[in-house]
Amino acid sequence: MAPTKQQLDHVRQLVSSLNLHGPIANCEVRPFSPALTSSLIAIDISTELPGGKQMVRNFVAKVKMENEDQSEWVDADTQFYNECKVYSEVIPFFLKMIPSQGVSRIFPECLYSSYTKVDPVVIIENLESKGFKMGDYGAMDYEHCALTLRTLAQFHSFSIAIKRKEPTLFKEKIAQLKDPRYADNTLIFRTIQMLTRVCVRGCINSFEMFYPEYSATYAVELQKLLKLLNESVGELFQSLVKAEEPFSVLCHGDFNRNNILFRYDDDAKPCEVKFIDFQIIRYASPAIDISLLLFLNTTSEFRAENEDKLLRIYHQTLLENTATFLGCTTAELLSEMSLDKFKTDYARHALHGFLISAMFSRFVFGSEEECDRFVETIDNGRCTEDDLETLLPIGGEFVQRRICDMLKDILIRGYFK
Repeated sequence: MAPTKQQLDHVRQLVSSLNLHGPIANCEVRPFSPALTSSLIAIDISTELPGGKQMVRNFVAKVKMENEDQSEWVDADTQFYNECKVYSEVIPFFLKMIPSQGVSRIFPECLYSSYTKVDPVVIIENLESKGFKMGDYGAMDYEHCALTLRTLAQFHSFSIAIKRKEPTLFKEKIAQLKDPRYADNTLIFRTIQMLTRVCVRGCINSFEMFYPEYSATYAVELQKLLKLLNESVGELFQSLVKAEEPFSVLCHGDFNRNNILFRYDDDAKPCEVKFIDFQIIRYASPAIDISLLLFLNTTSEFRAENEDKLLRIYHQTLLENTATFLGCTTAELLSEMSLDKFKTDYARHALHGFLISAMFSRFVFGSEEECDRFVETIDNGRCTEDDLETLLPIGGEFVQRRICDMLKDILIRGYFK
């Protein structure tokens, strides 16, 4: 949703009041790319330097959408609150506790972050101006996945190290965050439950057409999943994100390709990655992030060949970074955090990534017109399951097969029993 003139003027005035290490020669603001849960504003700032030179810096401001109905159903207040907390409290806390662990390399620079119910604003550097860009949906190769999971493990290691060293301080920080999706009696949670039932039910109904052999082999599991969808899908989501020690960490929460930006070297190889958009952040199993990344952004064939290798890369990086901060060896962490124990934790929670991917694959892989229809159907959170049933043809056989591939992988790997 495009920002209003009032919002553009507000951001321009706000930037003009900030200390930017030099007088502002010029400040241009304009609408940026559209977003589902907020309005984005591009900011180009020219500051005066000694000797008459100027430095141009590029930022993006995120402001609250003006549409109150849409803002209510996506619970934009909670999402803005969380993101402001990440930039004003969590990242500075990480920087204070882990000054030498490269915290700043993972996140964009934050120029300003302030939450109020009326005018919440987050201003971060425009990473596009530094050569960062998104990867392709459904086409992340091994190099992109390995780099992403190494960096994700570094991010997650901050939580594991700090909660071991300063458990009280860490608990106080995570207690400030709010549940952005699964809070009872919210429109967004109601919509998520309905959309999950419709999309996964549609997948199960067509599963036999694509995989008749697995449909028979896993008939009991499929019936159990249907029962959960129909009777207690809300409780299922809440159980999957319930924190369990020792692996629970601050998760990004929406760890998908549109929130992961890559920079490439001269050989067009990904060499650096940064994470953005922390509205859905939560304290939970790292599987919440990893499983969404792999299910929504890779193919079944890729996962069959590479999932175990990638989980090993993540686990090893997690141990190494945690050990470096704590001043111990990785061997000293293995009694609680062995690879087998990590894989067990992952298996208990990976279903979450499948459920979210099943919901949003049609939006991700549909045509522009189909995506518009998807958004219009769920737009105010007051849709019915009958309304959502009309979305099942979006993306055609390609999307339906892709979701069935995810379900097959969940069953084969024992992520749902």
